[in-house]
Amino acid sequence: MGRSKGLTCELLAIYSSLVIAAFCNPIGMENIGYKYYIVFCCLLAVFLAVTYLVFPETKGRSLEEIAEIFDGPRELPDAGTTETQMKKIMIEEQIEERIERM
Repeated sequence: MGRSKGLTCELLAIYSSLVIAAFCNPIGMENIGYKYYIVFCCLLAVFLAVTYLVFPETKGRSLEEIAEIFDGPRELPDAGTTETQMKKIMIEEQIEERIERM
């Protein structure tokens, strides 16, 4: 997934959760009072645990290592590959990326 699609998904999740919270928080406070804070803190603890256990650690890694974590290992050409072959490989990769975006 490209950076723009990732940011779109992130912003959609953030703003939709804010809208839901804006409507649910007053109802929860009205129905169960101060106990709503306990429910909310429990939900936050669950979110924290999921984030800690599921999301990969990227601190202290280079951009290439991070790309390998999220995109998987990429196949590198052999050392004996000529410049013309390298250009052909790069063009093929660009074409594949454009096709994937469609």
